[in-house]
Amino acid sequence: MDSRAQLMNKISFLCLLGMIFLLPFFVLPFFNIVVSKGLLFTVGILLSAIFWIVGRMIDAEFTFPKSYLLWAGLGLVFTSFLATIFSSNPSLSFIGHGFNVDTFIYTLLFFIAFFLSTQFFNNSKRIFQLFLTFLLSFVIIALFSLFVLFFGHSDFLKNSFLVNIPTNIVGSLNNLAIFSGLVIILSLITLESLEFKKIFRFFLFAILIIALFFLALANFSFIWLATGLFALFLFICKLSFQSDVFEKKAEDEKSGKIFFNQRGRFFPTISLIVVLICLVFVVGSGTIGKFVPNFFNVKNVEFRPSLGTTWFVDKEVLSQSPILGAGPGHFTHEWLVHKPISWNKTNLWNSVFDSGFGIIPTALITVGILGGLAWIFFLGAFLFYSIKALAVSNKDRISDYLLLTSLVGALFLWLVNFIFTPSIVLIALSFIMTGVFLGVLMHRKDIGIFKLQFGNSRIKLFFFNLLLVILLILSIWMGYIFMRKFFAITWTDRAVRSMAQNDLDTSEKYLLRSISLSPTDLSYRFLVDVYTQKLTLLLNSETKSSTEDAQVIVQKAEIAARSAVAYDSENYFNQATLGRLYEFFLSLGVQGSYKSAISSYTDARNLNPKDPTVPIALARVEMISKNSDKVRQYLTEALQLKPDYIITLLSFSRFEKLEGNINAAIKYAEDALVISPEDTEIKTYLENLRQPVSVPEVPVETLNENVPNE
Repeated sequence: MDSRAQLMNKISFLCLLGMIFLLPFFVLPFFNIVVSKGLLFTVGILLSAIFWIVGRMIDAEFTFPKSYLLWAGLGLVFTSFLATIFSSNPSLSFIGHGFNVDTFIYTLLFFIAFFLSTQFFNNSKRIFQLFLTFLLSFVIIALFSLFVLFFGHSDFLKNSFLVNIPTNIVGSLNNLAIFSGLVIILSLITLESLEFKKIFRFFLFAILIIALFFLALANFSFIWLATGLFALFLFICKLSFQSDVFEKKAEDEKSGKIFFNQRGRFFPTISLIVVLICLVFVVGSGTIGKFVPNFFNVKNVEFRPSLGTTWFVDKEVLSQSPILGAGPGHFTHEWLVHKPISWNKTNLWNSVFDSGFGIIPTALITVGILGGLAWIFFLGAFLFYSIKALAVSNKDRISDYLLLTSLVGALFLWLVNFIFTPSIVLIALSFIMTGVFLGVLMHRKDIGIFKLQFGNSRIKLFFFNLLLVILLILSIWMGYIFMRKFFAITWTDRAVRSMAQNDLDTSEKYLLRSISLSPTDLSYRFLVDVYTQKLTLLLNSETKSSTEDAQVIVQKAEIAARSAVAYDSENYFNQATLGRLYEFFLSLGVQGSYKSAISSYTDARNLNPKDPTVPIALARVEMISKNSDKVRQYLTEALQLKPDYIITLLSFSRFEKLEGNINAAIKYAEDALVISPEDTEIKTYLENLRQPVSVPEVPVETLNENVPNE
């Protein structure tokens, strides 16, 4: 191979390996952890791809594994692309706000990571480097997490730059538990498959113990169960397939022959201990499992839709768009439209989710039956090659170790992806470990290799280089788009901080800069909030120029709100923001606001039909317009959607009081008190209602409550 091509390959490999090393713990102060890790993953993968493409231009060669698994991965990309172009909002499905995992561009990036892993991790040296990278990355995470756990409340930490860094740098406590489970599995295989010096074995033991501690801290029952099952699998595999252990007895000096004593079958003690520990925490999750988190006062609360609820939404979406689903990035919209009415009985009735029960069950909603079949083909191909590889007789100890680590690591991560929706870190590692598994099969010669050479034909070389140039341009273009998205998010974040400090002019300036780089509906909605606050302050100032300036701000606010709707008309929050703006205009007496407010809130209700806050908002508009029959109609609708919603009951009580129906007002207030019997303000309000002389005041926001923002 040409030395220049070797250099490009080396740089590409280092970009990929460096990204894998940094990704689990990489964070940028002041930034959302998803943005930080999304930026690193995107830049790392694209840089690695660019240098790899340049290397192929130099040596005019292209090799890839003969495997259905590779084509199955390409099938995931293809179905995501089809679902994107046929979705109601292709731009949203293509890239979203920039760092949404459920988009076509991230599906493509995950496949590139998978493909590059097959290119680089197909020899034992580099695979060992990868596993060492995992361990070192976990050590850094462990040190930081333990530091925060023991010193997180110290004055030093509160007064240092670390206060701007998330306390959990992996993503969440559950994600830390999943990563710890992966490290436990890799450590177990390493300890029981290879022989090392005592200091390295001590290092692995220490990592194993710390990883078990983090599992206990998270007390995530499913990860305890998964880790225990995989440890049990390793225990059975080692007990069944490990060769007899021999020890040296003597050596004949003349013949040079070495005599051994058979010491017996290898017994995987460490795996058995881990299995027993996992069993204890699974069985005793309610008592033993709570001891560690309670001792350290750690709360691990993470909500998501159940499998049954996700399947309910699946069926609703597939009945309308069976082949390609709603499109990547559209889960939130489909969730709000199709969530079961029984969800309103839970404490999470107004929660918004961007995924359901695991990535793969969610895929049925976003990419339809075709996407579901692509996932079945991909995972089925992975399982086929896994079983086939395990059935092959032992080749050598190192080869079997590489096979087992890559196979079990990838299988563990894909199981987690089915049950849980992990962070970008673990999704990326799932594809990378699958690529490593394919690379190991290439290393073991369990699968063949396609090697295409184009140097002998000028015509073939021309078209090959043309394809590479197109891929290179696309890679650079994607990097450019992501950097614009990142800087736009930077300005939006600054704007939000300025808004919190009531510096509205600066906030407006930052938001306009963000929109000029990469417009999003979120930025437009923030801009509406800025203009609304500026208008309120201006009208309260009573200056001579108030009327003229107010008209300018009204126009700007309306343009911003309509721009948010134009960006994504199926986003409930965009329609609700527009409705809330026209409601505000209506209270100021702006002509034409009534019809616009009703229209926008009606569109919002169609996008979130199970939410009682939208009918309450419509009732507010009708209250301003003094349409009593409409007010009662909308409040009744809100009460039917969620009978135990205190805001609806108190809103009805206030309305009936204004209508002179004191007995009805008392009844609704009493119903509210039954739901919240310890609320002293409701008690006071009810007592005042029962006294005709006094004028009762509603102690909480009722009809004045805004539709919730995202």
